[in-house]
Amino acid sequence: MSDAGAKKPTFRTQVREFAEDFFGKEFTRLNGKQQSEAVLRYYLRHVYSHTVEELSADEIDEGYCDGTDAGADFVRRDNGRVVIIQAKYRSDGNAPEILDSITHFQDVLRRLHPEHGRSANKNQKLADIVREIDFQQDTFHLEYITLGRLQESAAAALSQGIKEIGDLPDLQSRATLAFFDETGLNTQLRIALSQSGGIPESVELFVAPVTGRSSAVIEIEAPHRTLLGVISGTVLANAYRQFKEPLFTLNIRSYLGRTKTNREIVATIKNRPEEFLNYNNGIACVCKSYAWEPTSRRLVAHRLQIVNGAQTVRCLVAAGAALTDGVLVAFKLTAIEDYYRADEERFYSSVIRYSNTQNVIKDVDFRSNDPVQIDLQKRFAELTFRGKRVHYQIKRTDKKPGGAVYTIGIGELCKNLYAFFYNPIDFASSSTFLFDDAEGRGYARLFGDGRSVYTAFDRDQFNEYSAAWFLCALAAEWRTVERKELVAKGKHLEAAALERTYFIFVALRALITKKAGDADWKAELRKLWKPDWADDPGSRKYVAARELYELARGAVTTCYQEASKGDGFNHRNWTRSERTYETIRSYVANVVPEKFISSL
Repeated sequence: MSDAGAKKPTFRTQVREFAEDFFGKEFTRLNGKQQSEAVLRYYLRHVYSHTVEELSADEIDEGYCDGTDAGADFVRRDNGRVVIIQAKYRSDGNAPEILDSITHFQDVLRRLHPEHGRSANKNQKLADIVREIDFQQDTFHLEYITLGRLQESAAAALSQGIKEIGDLPDLQSRATLAFFDETGLNTQLRIALSQSGGIPESVELFVAPVTGRSSAVIEIEAPHRTLLGVISGTVLANAYRQFKEPLFTLNIRSYLGRTKTNREIVATIKNRPEEFLNYNNGIACVCKSYAWEPTSRRLVAHRLQIVNGAQTVRCLVAAGAALTDGVLVAFKLTAIEDYYRADEERFYSSVIRYSNTQNVIKDVDFRSNDPVQIDLQKRFAELTFRGKRVHYQIKRTDKKPGGAVYTIGIGELCKNLYAFFYNPIDFASSSTFLFDDAEGRGYARLFGDGRSVYTAFDRDQFNEYSAAWFLCALAAEWRTVERKELVAKGKHLEAAALERTYFIFVALRALITKKAGDADWKAELRKLWKPDWADDPGSRKYVAARELYELARGAVTTCYQEASKGDGFNHRNWTRSERTYETIRSYVANVVPEKFISSL
């Protein structure tokens, strides 16, 4: 089929393909629960991870807790932010979503609350997660996603947000509720797919005149050239129609859909257009440079990015024919000469942070310009893995190289390598630890000497990281296959032991250290730095790597089964305990026979 005749991917078709691969069955043979699980897992891995925060397969497994009437399919708490998602598969995209299901979800926080939700049935996994939530301080982000259709009555109900809890009067101010039906999910998928679409080279805008008043534009030349003005909503809507999602490539939060706030924005556009300027906070942009012509009021911005105001712009578009030139929007544009370069990174990051005080900050985005990351990207680009060029994606703005590529995400690399070289406990409750460059914190340890960050790696350091990544990547693949088989066979205890791959990485490191000794284990590891060995399952290195994995998996499973026999055993606590880390290392050191560990 020609490209012209190819259909754009839809969320529904992508879910079906994902489900058949994940469950190993034809989609029509899956039960309703499995189909809804596929919707959730596909969304988390291929949409949410690209538009909100990157989640690993382990983190998705850990947060998946369906099987209760509490109405929460996925719950994740990280750094005081709680994400709760409910997913529904509907075979008919025109079937209206059940209103009772929606209103039930609106009250999910009450059912999860330790006091108000005592009578709500929760499985052990969900109960363990909920026990960590601080209902007095945490912020909450809730999403209801469905392949059905949201009728106006259902949309109106959801637009009211979460239901209140009497003794938590500020809860609504700390919670957002987003909802996506099939149309919305297709939009979110398009946003996710376009995140790497690049930044527009040049965007032409016309700043709105304000008749009978003083100039609507103020220009400040130093320390960074900045233009403050008012722009017509129709100009912004047309710019979005022309460039679409690449306008928001550096934005740290994607469109939240038909939330209460967004419905109010659209309502203001339709009913009180003359007051929009006063009711709305406007948009904040950065660019590499701009040309401003006061007479024509023509503004040409090079490499423009809207870093705050994506919700506003998309609502202007959503207003359709109701949007007129009378809708004015406050507008700030700051020129940061190469804002994607490391020497401007601190100022650029601050602009985004302070423009988004209410939003999720993706700390990983603020590391993508570091010289050490650019150096690693260049080094990985020289490798091939399973016949594909290796691409280390350090920015969502990266365009992947042409042809078949094997992509390594910066977030997953940091998690896997920190678990391997250090431990998985430090970042278990706060992934921001990995991107903190303060002394002794994750980023300074991973990419520096623990006190400061390097500008580049030497050859041995890179080879160690390359070897560890590819060894861990294969171990993660093997673990995923085995865990599915265990679940299918009903061996849930063994499957639970393998929920978090990070402890297998801990055991891998301990096994190599035991074989080669404290002085030589890194040299032993470096033998795997060039991943051509992974292309040949019969090669000595591949066989040795597989043996290392089987020993590591055995160590983790044995330690888990022993721990589960104790009184008051808590699965979630086990996966986050420093004692678990030490127990696995001790098991490898004292129980695994050295003679069974092959040299690499």
